[in-house]
Amino acid sequence: MKLKQGCLPYILKLFNDIEWRNNENIIADTRLERSGLFGEFNIRHTDDEFIGSFKDVPFKICETDLWYESGSSRRKTCMRVFKGVVISFKANKEVKNRTMIATKGDITKAN
Repeated sequence: MKLKQGCLPYILKLFNDIEWRNNENIIADTRLERSGLFGEFNIRHTDDEFIGSFKDVPFKICETDLWYESGSSRRKTCMRVFKGVVISFKANKEVKNRTMIATKGDITKAN
């Protein structure tokens, strides 16, 4: 973490308009839920996050880990829903279609 905090801001200055954040959830949980791209989750961990723009198009990038926890005590279960990078950006038109990409054998509620 010390290395990231010390070096990353200087490296990102080379790319002009990009800021590094950490554990801030710059893309709101409600936005992830409304997207319909992820299964139901109630635990979220974020690591590196970036805010910036490219050719005047603002974007947000989050390294995200989503989990669904149910039950309590000895009957508590925790299932990973998603682990990866989430990217949000402005589009120049409204998109009314949805494409779902899933791993073979994915048993999440969304699939």
